[in-house]
Amino acid sequence: MFRGLTPGSRTAEDRSRVRCRTRPRRRALAALAAGLSAGLWAIGAGSGPAWAEWDAIAHDPAPTTVGRPLHLPMPCGGRLTLLRVDTSSLRGDAEDAPNWLADKKIKLGFAGADVQAVDSLQTRYIQGAFADIEQNARYYYIGKYEVTRAQYAAVMTDTCPDPDDLESSYPVTDITWYDAVDFTRRYTAWLYGNAAAALPRAIQSAEGAADTPPQSFVRLPTEEEWEFAARGGLRVSADEFRDKVYPIAGGEALSDHAWYNGPESSRGELQVIGLLNANPLGLHDVLGNAEEFVLEPFRLTEPHRLHGQAGGFVTKGGSFRTPQGDIRTSRRDEYGYFDPLAVETGDPARRRDTFGFRVVLSAPVQVDYQRIDELNESYEAATAALSLTPGETDPLVVLQALADRAEVPATEQTINTAVGQLLEERGAQVELEGQALRAFFLSGAVAGQMLERVDERYAHTEAALKTACDFCRESGSEAGCRRCNITYPAALDGVGRDVDAAQNLYMTNLMVVGDEFPVDRWGTAGTDTLTQIEAGPTPGLRPFADLFMTHVQAYQRQGDLDLQAITEDVRALRE
Repeated sequence: MFRGLTPGSRTAEDRSRVRCRTRPRRRALAALAAGLSAGLWAIGAGSGPAWAEWDAIAHDPAPTTVGRPLHLPMPCGGRLTLLRVDTSSLRGDAEDAPNWLADKKIKLGFAGADVQAVDSLQTRYIQGAFADIEQNARYYYIGKYEVTRAQYAAVMTDTCPDPDDLESSYPVTDITWYDAVDFTRRYTAWLYGNAAAALPRAIQSAEGAADTPPQSFVRLPTEEEWEFAARGGLRVSADEFRDKVYPIAGGEALSDHAWYNGPESSRGELQVIGLLNANPLGLHDVLGNAEEFVLEPFRLTEPHRLHGQAGGFVTKGGSFRTPQGDIRTSRRDEYGYFDPLAVETGDPARRRDTFGFRVVLSAPVQVDYQRIDELNESYEAATAALSLTPGETDPLVVLQALADRAEVPATEQTINTAVGQLLEERGAQVELEGQALRAFFLSGAVAGQMLERVDERYAHTEAALKTACDFCRESGSEAGCRRCNITYPAALDGVGRDVDAAQNLYMTNLMVVGDEFPVDRWGTAGTDTLTQIEAGPTPGLRPFADLFMTHVQAYQRQGDLDLQAITEDVRALRE
């Protein structure tokens, strides 16, 4: 077998020697495997021959102490090795209730990408599907290696593969995205029927697992899950996480970690899994070798968000044909799900000899009714923490809460700068509101004084009309009767129109202030107006200003006012 092919101390010369000797060694290993295979057969329970359990090197050729491996059973005695990827804590303090809505904010993409609309820096969010109450942790599982030909055949074919054949340890390629999805479906179904006890539960606690039977399942990783793990997850610093590739130890080169197209690396050929050094999480071959499918379709990257159009499928990490300069953890390539040139084959789904994949283990969000109740509680707590209670419309409150929860100091500083600018603008707005209020108060006082004066004129004209008519009746004077029947009625009608205009002006000012400016927003505008009146050329406006403000407050309390009562209040100032 190929136990000598282990990572760590191999030099570029060693790897080159392995590549040059691959084909003769394959034949030798195949012959050896053929001789040994007879001893590995066992008689199944009425189902014909079944393979014995695979040797560990077939599914975990580079065992390390990094990470927490999970070895899931597979058909034909196989195994699939996954590593746990922690994403965040479940609660802030030991006494806190679990926060099921908390997730991890991460930056994906690359600032130096050639086409920014394809691969620019983006803020995304990630959270693991699994939770351990006692360990206060959220996490998910991802394949330590790309799925091999042997593992793929064990799930997708009726014939068990020979795990000791070196060919079996290459990543499975020349498949479609649909093939990879079907692999996850079939493998999950097999696990449910044959090894359900090996599946981790979504929620672990001192009382045991919440989901019994287990609800976890195998699927392709999301782009966030793939790239978070490829960059090194929580095992690297924030600055290292944003680098073009994950941190590489001093004295090592990219060729010690990635199979790309170059004479010191893959030389344009697919390579066996696990030969090169792992990333900080213990994952192998995330850069180069097979380009790996992810779950969701391709979207362009707008500034600060993903574009709304969903396109073809995405592969990550580049392949053994990718030039060294194009290798980066953020690399994302789009392909159409179907190849129009392959229609005559009967299966136009797009396939390439560079396409491969690794899987993740995930679980539903709403695993039971208790989890649903806890999700609602977490939502209510998050809403309260942001002060986004019903009726809360103050953006300053929201921004300050966001600043308090910012994970990056630069982000907090940016938000605080925005808060300062908003405060400055709000101060200017308050000043403008004050100026508008003072203008309305003054206009209302003038309208009140005008109403008082035209109302007095109306009373005088009405009195003169009565006198003229009385004189007409008593004396029969032609002049007196003309004033009674023509002159004063016309004058009274004109003064009446002035009264209506003054009333309309007064009520318009009153309703605008009453509807748009609650008393708690008046500030000093009222007292400032009174001071301005008393110091100005028309101090006689003061009582009208006081009355106008009283009417506004009564309107705000009652929602309506009697125009006749208002006119009588104005008239009373004359008396």
